[in-house]
Amino acid sequence: MPRQYHHLTPEDRAHFLEHGWLRVPSSIKKKYIDAWLSDLWVRLGMDENNKTTWNTEYIKLPRHREEKAEEVCPEAWEKMCELVGGEEMVDPVRERYYGDQFIINFGTEELSRSKAMVDYHALPGWHCDNDWYRCFVDSSNNALTVILCFTDIPASGGGTALAEDSLKMWCETLFANPAGFDPPYDKQLYSDIIAKCTKFLQIDAKAGDVFITHSFLLHTQTPNFLNYARVIANPHVNLREPYNLNRSNGDYTLCEQIILNSLGHPAGIPSPPYNQTRPRSVYYPNSSWAKRERIPGELARMLADAKRRGLGPDSVDSVYLKGDEALREHEWRNGYDKAAGPGGLGLGGAMTNGTGDALPFAANANDKCKWLDRSKYRSPQWSTHPQGAFVAVSLLRLNEYPMGPHPAGSYEIWVPDSSFSDVFFYLASNRGSLSALVHPLSKEQRRDHEFRNAWMGTPWPLYLEELRTNGEIPPQYPELGLGRSTTTDEEPTFEKRGDRGRAMERLLAGNPEAAPAPRD
Repeated sequence: MPRQYHHLTPEDRAHFLEHGWLRVPSSIKKKYIDAWLSDLWVRLGMDENNKTTWNTEYIKLPRHREEKAEEVCPEAWEKMCELVGGEEMVDPVRERYYGDQFIINFGTEELSRSKAMVDYHALPGWHCDNDWYRCFVDSSNNALTVILCFTDIPASGGGTALAEDSLKMWCETLFANPAGFDPPYDKQLYSDIIAKCTKFLQIDAKAGDVFITHSFLLHTQTPNFLNYARVIANPHVNLREPYNLNRSNGDYTLCEQIILNSLGHPAGIPSPPYNQTRPRSVYYPNSSWAKRERIPGELARMLADAKRRGLGPDSVDSVYLKGDEALREHEWRNGYDKAAGPGGLGLGGAMTNGTGDALPFAANANDKCKWLDRSKYRSPQWSTHPQGAFVAVSLLRLNEYPMGPHPAGSYEIWVPDSSFSDVFFYLASNRGSLSALVHPLSKEQRRDHEFRNAWMGTPWPLYLEELRTNGEIPPQYPELGLGRSTTTDEEPTFEKRGDRGRAMERLLAGNPEAAPAPRD
């Protein structure tokens, strides 16, 4: 018997097959919108009514509260189930709960003063959601990407951009690569597809609307020209089994049919020509660490706010305060019990996958840096060690797992300009197989990591969304009086710099290998 549809209208089905997405208006229950937004600004540590406290343009939060997906947005859930072939096809564990893991696009005051124009081809960050499994053309781990709208999203208000014709090209890319792709993907894969796309749209919505997209539909954030807090959440629907792209009866789910139509095989893909060449694998979700790093600070603010209002800790609704059993179940449902994949766990100073010999090597390299710096700040009993080679302050914490923008474990070393050449040479000579990222520290953290950087070894993809585009210059050990903390009277004058340059020019005048200084 052909598939029966009780919640998807013929118009819904036709729209999904043609465009790769559906909109379900007013599907999120208002009680969850109100309850989950009630302490948003406390969690952020910002003042809703004072935009000078909005110290980032874009941020992703961890989850504290969650409910079964069908309880949060029942009408949308019924349609999701029919898109994938029925609720019995849905994984009973993975992402079956939706919650307050908000993604907030604030925009900026500068954007609000500019003309609201979006060049879709120039937008950064195009992707399809997958940070935890090896993806093949029949992978259904994330079958649907869902956008839950907790605030209104007017035109030019930072709504998600969709590239409708990317879906076909991404299916073709997956089909042409039977070895699959491990996350994080090479960004060039997406860039090559987006360069060929012509069918773009930017969603607008009312609070409570739900957008359901095929997981192979590329999307990205857009600028928020209205400088308000646009709040969404971005869960998924995960299936028990891979898609069946060769059904004997030809009765495909709508998600399967989109893939087959994209590949020009509407009746199914025989095997061969498609033969998967590597086993399926699932991993720890490697983009979760930037969000989870926020949990201690958010909890502290939530508890402090409750105390200020005369309430006890029990009034704070967070899975992280409900005991070990609740936390284990939450982590199990979200894949935090899995091992890291080839994309890495664990070194801003250097990076590794956190396994085998890499972590001990990284820890040893970090310790050597500590021995080689700061001799004048240590007691004479350490004088037998070769200290004082340079100043390089290692951060106390060595991250065994992903932290901040880094997709792998890391440690950080702060270096003043006066020691930079020595430390750079030391790292280049002794980093082993570790990759080292070198970047300045300025108030534009995203530009520091994305453009003003240098890599030693293999570059790693960075999660840049949460880095500030404008803020305060980070503290740089002012007690040392080095780097940005150098006082003006310690800097050589312009005249002294000129004297040094002229002296060097005289010394090198007879060296045929040294280029002379330009003449006025």
